[in-house]
Amino acid sequence: MHCANKTDRHRDYVFGQNTMLGINGVTSPYASRMVCDGHWKLIVNYHADTLFPHADFGLAHTWKIEGEKGNTFAASQYARQAKHPATELYDLQTDPWELKNIADQPENKAPVVRLRTQLDAWLKQQGDDPVKTESEACDNQPGHQKKATGHTAEEIAERRKQLERKDENHDGKLSLEEYLGANPNKAAKTRFNRWDTNNDDFLSLDEFISQGKKQVPQK
Repeated sequence: MHCANKTDRHRDYVFGQNTMLGINGVTSPYASRMVCDGHWKLIVNYHADTLFPHADFGLAHTWKIEGEKGNTFAASQYARQAKHPATELYDLQTDPWELKNIADQPENKAPVVRLRTQLDAWLKQQGDDPVKTESEACDNQPGHQKKATGHTAEEIAERRKQLERKDENHDGKLSLEEYLGANPNKAAKTRFNRWDTNNDDFLSLDEFISQGKKQVPQK
């Protein structure tokens, strides 16, 4: 088919969605939305107050271990991965690898406001409430939550509440002291060590929920 009106630009903005709950065994909701105009890229993280779900896995976990040994670069990379800011802005012309978040710089207020306005309008047009959409993600994955974790959504919600009650410093994970609380005993310590599958001396939310059981990778 011949198209007489040739162009190298079909739209002014490109939008993106990211869902993590129920994917590859992730049991923590973490919704992100993105808008890009070719020059600027804006990312909004709707669960920025929580630990990023993959913060204790793969390369991020290696950065964490090396950072604890005194490697400042590794520590900085882990910090970037572990806690994402609520708003990220990247200048793709000068920073194509998106290494420097400049959302908080006063001179960039205009692109942040413009892109956020476009993103919010698109979300409304799509009927997408990011937090609600993320919380209901597993409802659109029949049997997914139970298959991945061995727990229903209700059981996972209860385990999350239990972790939050024990998490005295609110960092999204439990140290041995926080887990044992006021009733330390040998059995509880053994259980903590068994659940700590990555051997970092903390229980992440995923480890607290799975209780040492191997999660089933999603296909």
